[in-house]
Amino acid sequence: MADPNEIQDHDIYIGVDRGALILSDLGIKMHSAVGDFDSIHDADLEKIRAFSKTMVQLEVIKNESDLEVALIMYHNLASSIVVYGGLGGRQDHQYVNFKLMLKYPHVELVDAHNRCIILTQPQQIKKAHYRYFSIFALEPSRVSIENAKYELDDVLLTPADLYTLSNEFVNAEVRISVKGRVLVILSVDA
Repeated sequence: MADPNEIQDHDIYIGVDRGALILSDLGIKMHSAVGDFDSIHDADLEKIRAFSKTMVQLEVIKNESDLEVALIMYHNLASSIVVYGGLGGRQDHQYVNFKLMLKYPHVELVDAHNRCIILTQPQQIKKAHYRYFSIFALEPSRVSIENAKYELDDVLLTPADLYTLSNEFVNAEVRISVKGRVLVILSVDA
């Protein structure tokens, strides 16, 4: 479940299953609510309908997760999609959410302690409230890291490399240059 304190200001909101209830409880109007809503009470379904422009109620038995259906339907609405509530909880769903990031690289997973993004090009990463960041190659990738405790200069990382765990910010941001595709996880201790 997403922590309501995590949810920041965004242009468009798509509530996915229980996330739609959380958004409606917060009084946030949604572009759409998507899910099978199999664990939502009828009174709460009415609340979700009241706070969503459209509501897509899915069959309980399906081949895709509720989030995957929402991404299939709406992934082209924004150049960046932030998913709250997709980390922690059930590990099988979390695994699928990471796989969805591979399919939709403009998706990031965020909770109070982590931000997970995929990089395919150089980017400045802001520290925000995070202390650590880890980089994991999703394919053989050339990586440089500047402005961090442990810097790299055009190093080849493979998916088998794990030594890039728990790097630390030393300034307000780091620069990560990538030729390939890597998963970056920003984190702070709980």
